[in-house]
Amino acid sequence: LTISRDNKAIAEGLMYDLTYAQNEGFNTRKQFAFMRKKDDELLLIVVNFDDRTVDLNINVPEDAFNYLRLREHKRLKSTDLLTDKEYTGMVLSTQEPLRLSLPAWKGVVLRLEPIKRKKKTE
Repeated sequence: LTISRDNKAIAEGLMYDLTYAQNEGFNTRKQFAFMRKKDDELLLIVVNFDDRTVDLNINVPEDAFNYLRLREHKRLKSTDLLTDKEYTGMVLSTQEPLRLSLPAWKGVVLRLEPIKRKKKTE
């Protein structure tokens, strides 16, 4: 409830189911993935209902970029709103999946924020 109160993407945002766009290694009976977006706030929610840890490659199709009005980003700051754990090395791209390891019976609610490049000073 706290997450939905503090994050407009949960309470008011657009939702895009990513499950159908996944490949081998993603068991649609045991894993679920979707995105929520409101204004500049983007959340990725992934749940593992399996009794073992899984390494997932979450594909974000071009249709999701169009529907949610997303831009590709080579560097993301990804923070799990459930645990405050930060994930590094994630990108938001139609060409490269979001890589994630999830323990058995766990899930994440990741806030995805682009990392802006520092401008070079002369």
